[in-house]
Amino acid sequence: MKRNPQTVEKVRKQLSEALAGVEGYLKEWAQSPQNFTTEGELRAIVAKLREMQESLDKGETVPILGLWRILETWPYKNEIRQKIVEAELAYERLK
Repeated sequence: MKRNPQTVEKVRKQLSEALAGVEGYLKEWAQSPQNFTTEGELRAIVAKLREMQESLDKGETVPILGLWRILETWPYKNEIRQKIVEAELAYERLK
């Protein structure tokens, strides 16, 4: 099945926004660690989001480890949490 380029671009944007948010937490970690996650967890999320982005460039899909499960410990109204969940769901719908 051929993917709609506009849909792929929308997912790419969502992944980029989620990635930027998580990378922001990592950048600020030394000065402002978050009590709902760990630095290692953030690095794992960054790695998975990047893998998902790269797969779009290759026209493939990669298995998703269920980032939403990891995020259950994050505050429900956390904006970055929402971006990650939305990007993951959009990516899954591309299959």
